[in-house]
Amino acid sequence: MKKRIGALLRSPALRAAAMLMAGGFGFAAANILLARVLVSTEYGTLSLFLALVQLGLTLGPFGLDLSINRHGLDASRELRNWGLTTSIVTGLLIAVAAHSLYSVGIAMLICLLVASIASSFNRFGSALLQAQQRFGFSLFLGQVHNYILLLAVPVLWALDSRQALPIAIMIAISYLITSAIGWGASSKTRLRQGDSPPLRNFVRESLAGFGILLATQVLWQLERLVIPRTLSMEDLATFAVVAAIAGSPFRMLQIGVGHTLLPGLRACQNRQDVRRLMKREGAIVSAASIASVLAVGIVTPFIAEHFLEGRYAITWALLTAVIVTGLIKVANGFVSAIVQAFGSTAALAKFNVLTWIGLLAGVLCASYGARYGITGVVYGVGVAWLAMSVIALILASAAIRHWEGGAHTRQPATA
Repeated sequence: MKKRIGALLRSPALRAAAMLMAGGFGFAAANILLARVLVSTEYGTLSLFLALVQLGLTLGPFGLDLSINRHGLDASRELRNWGLTTSIVTGLLIAVAAHSLYSVGIAMLICLLVASIASSFNRFGSALLQAQQRFGFSLFLGQVHNYILLLAVPVLWALDSRQALPIAIMIAISYLITSAIGWGASSKTRLRQGDSPPLRNFVRESLAGFGILLATQVLWQLERLVIPRTLSMEDLATFAVVAAIAGSPFRMLQIGVGHTLLPGLRACQNRQDVRRLMKREGAIVSAASIASVLAVGIVTPFIAEHFLEGRYAITWALLTAVIVTGLIKVANGFVSAIVQAFGSTAALAKFNVLTWIGLLAGVLCASYGARYGITGVVYGVGVAWLAMSVIALILASAAIRHWEGGAHTRQPATA
């Protein structure tokens, strides 16, 4: 029993989940405080800002972060130049979309441009550290905005401000700093003997993986993107509050399992290793999910009624919708990691196409669900998550059956 408990405590997924839960707690606490301090429309604007930054950091690497993990790539001049170029292009695209679709003001738009570029390049350093299995450092870089949001609360009090702009400035500066730190730290460690292969060898695989990651990130943010267009900024603020309190634990678990399971599976030598790893990590994630359901069911109504003084209409129907979709997201993170670990380039390409079909279904269902309010939007997005999870489960089962075992080579997967 002691050995089993010791093994669980040494689990990378458990350590990652603990760090992510800490970051998620910080994110939730910061959002609760900000929801009380900021004007509701400003809080909605901040939520939209964060959603667009998250899209930027996913879009920027163009899928190369997956290849970095699958093949243990090292920091190189070519990778740095690629990262800077795609990050700048991504930042410009995000800024144009924000101005065109949501009429974001010029000051917030500049912050969004800088934050999108810096967070995108930050993702390269985070992916390199993840491939080196330096999970704690990697997760800290990827979750830095959670801690900045918590720091922003006393800053707003000091400035006597009820606006979102100071927070956006702080987030942009933080990503500039962490992008430099992450690249510098990851470049000091090498996984390969000699030079890394040219990046053109990984273009096909990266694009296949990129589609999966981007569609998943869009789904993560879909409620925040749909609600301002179909309902109102006040409704977005209400969703952001319940998502921060009740949705954060599940999102952190989804990120954590994907962050550690992918390199862990790639290190397995045979199917017995795979089954052992999946059983252990699955048990940990399941227990954490059950605990999260109990916690948010108790805490969310109390905070909404007593701390936020009923300013946001958080109903049991909305809370239930967030919990149900949260559990589906955790399951999706588990099976998607298996596909990304063992799937061939052809399998990743198929997953890419099917994922985008699922995303399109999510957009349509969420837009239709908007007629039933915020709860309808959440369930609409949940339909897409469920469809993607079923697709991932089918592809994961096939990938494991066709996997021949043995150490993974550090070459691009073939169809």
